Amino acid sequence: MDDFLRVPGTKLRFGLDPIIGLLPGIGDVTSAIVSAIAFVHAARSGVPKILLARMAMNILINELVGIIPGLGDAFSFWFKSNVRNYELLRRYSAAPAGSRGRTAPQSSGRATAQRAQGRVPSGRGVSSSTQPQAWAA
Repeated sequence: MDDFLRVPGTKLRFGLDPIIGLLPGIGDVTSAIVSAIAFVHAARSGVPKILLARMAMNILINELVGIIPGLGDAFSFWFKSNVRNYELLRRYSAAPAGSRGRTAPQSSGRATAQRAQGRVPSGRGVSSSTQPQAWAA
């Protein structure tokens, strides 16, 4: 959507987004719909929330500035929110699964095994059976 065409003899690339944006009202809505479809697909694919937040910011910035006639089209030609979002997804997909970080804290296997054997309190207010009970004397 953002790198579809190239200006002959240059490295400048642009897409349908700034061209469609020239149509008042219809162009901005069409651009937002295409970006939203890509965003929803990424969300359904299980992309982390921080990545979705960055993608949403790119889309929001592009659409808010895109509302301004003339300036919005020039900004869209430069900003290329869909290319930015594609690069975010590409880098996420290329990263090894182990380097992506954990989404939720996990306990170590040793602590889990000790908790299962009753040696470590679970932290839920229930004492383990192998620890002395002061009230049972």
